[in-house]
Amino acid sequence: MKKLIPGLSLTFLIAFISYLISHLPIKPFTIHKHGIDIHPIEPLIISIVLGIILGNSLLKKNQKTSNIENLNGVINSKYLNKFFLNGVKYSANALLPLGIIFMGAKFDLYDLMKISGSALVINLLCMIMAYFSTIYICNKLKLDSKMSTLITIGTVICGSSAIAATSPVIKANETQTSIAMAVVSLYGLIAIFTFPLIGNYLGLTDLQYGIFSGAVIQAVPQVLAAGFAVSIFAGQVATVVKMVRILLLGPMVVLSGIKHRQESEDKAIKRPWHYYCPRFIFYFLFMVILNSLGFFNWCSKFLHLDVGSILLNASFYLMTMAMAAIGLNTDLKSLINQGGKPLLAGGIAMIILGVFCLLVLYLYHFI
Repeated sequence: MKKLIPGLSLTFLIAFISYLISHLPIKPFTIHKHGIDIHPIEPLIISIVLGIILGNSLLKKNQKTSNIENLNGVINSKYLNKFFLNGVKYSANALLPLGIIFMGAKFDLYDLMKISGSALVINLLCMIMAYFSTIYICNKLKLDSKMSTLITIGTVICGSSAIAATSPVIKANETQTSIAMAVVSLYGLIAIFTFPLIGNYLGLTDLQYGIFSGAVIQAVPQVLAAGFAVSIFAGQVATVVKMVRILLLGPMVVLSGIKHRQESEDKAIKRPWHYYCPRFIFYFLFMVILNSLGFFNWCSKFLHLDVGSILLNASFYLMTMAMAAIGLNTDLKSLINQGGKPLLAGGIAMIILGVFCLLVLYLYHFI
């Protein structure tokens, strides 16, 4: 536990500073509209930026290493100073799922079903387009089959987490896995900053933007950062849309394994169900059910406190701490320098997916 305190304290401090910055009484942090103060730059975005700056400058180790591993959807090069490493990793791996679970206390099941019903259709269309277009692009660029599969599943499902789950199943080597993770992580990081601008420029509503960001951006932390940067409702919609994609990770990994199956059956790697479908999704849904049944309203009356709002605020702060941890562990040099053709393939695939998603939104009369 003592080893966690420095890193947890650091992410807590970055989150606290991020909240202070987001509420600075000057533009662009505070804009006065319709008689109220609006804070368009969310703490989540500020937190990940501060984390990236600190993690790639003051807290970076001098030791060089080629090891690149998955850290909750973003590659981690183990460059972070060892004094903070354990606590920072804990913030990214444990606090983010906990924040998502707490978020369920403000979700209504009927609204959730309404959102996910529309999102499911759009998700399936976007995933089908993303799958075939990414495979086609990779083939045109003459990438090998395993690299093509990793980039495809990272684009279609959930970034580096999907790549980490698929890699051992298709027998991809460390270099292929690292490059694929770097590619999807880089574009997801770019999306955090560009998608709110795109949504604002196109005049997307919160519902439209939530579906757009949830269906296109790769990793869960990136979806949360981009979604909640616009509004609470947009972030909630993006989260639900993203959950639908994650639930389809298992079938996609199985299909990828069948595609790359070797002749020897003993080489097949068996994984438990929760390896492909994170348990926190079910805890999140359980919180949604409790809220829909009025449990948190009953608790609020009994305790004379707004329990749902307290849990929601705690959720945001935990996710802001997690974003700080993601930023601290993101090595920009590794993200940028991990391959030319895979980088091009991932970029083209994401652009096609984004344009297609917007087109589907128009056709569904959302815009």
